[in-house]
Amino acid sequence: MIIAIRISGQVDLNKNIQKILYRLRLRRKYASVIIKSTPQNIKLLKKARNFIAYGAINKETLKDLIEKRAMP
Repeated sequence: MIIAIRISGQVDLNKNIQKILYRLRLRRKYASVIIKSTPQNIKLLKKARNFIAYGAINKETLKDLIEKRAMP
């Protein structure tokens, strides 16, 4: 599993990068998504690497994230 966090806004973005961020469901600044580590997803992440931060997420951190962000 990989977590990706968008770190840049909408201003002056290339249309291709906008499409990639939309496909990754990163539509707002500081939004994050958890995606599977497939070759296609890795390719998208590498193309958008200047606008996002990404890396592997362990089960402990994922559990904490879900507990803090889940609806009661």
